[in-house]
Amino acid sequence: MEQTQRNIGMELVRATEAAATIAAQHLDRGELDTSNAAAANEMKAVLQTIEMDAVVAIGEGTSKEFPVLFQGDSAGTGKGLKADIVLDAIEG
Repeated sequence: MEQTQRNIGMELVRATEAAATIAAQHLDRGELDTSNAAAANEMKAVLQTIEMDAVVAIGEGTSKEFPVLFQGDSAGTGKGLKADIVLDAIEG
């Protein structure tokens, strides 16, 4: 039986969509910092489910400035496609 192959592009769209959805809830109340943090946490959670072995090349900042999605952070399950990713939770 042949295993269905997932489209990595659509998986990354899911991460962007999840971040945008949660960010909108906070932005509607004018909470930019809270919005950015919530979006980054949500994006990280979805990225960790994607079958890839990725490293954040450009992200939210440093580990001290922002605890998730910083440069050098790993993303994905650690298996599959090897990639460097550039991201910003609010801008996608």
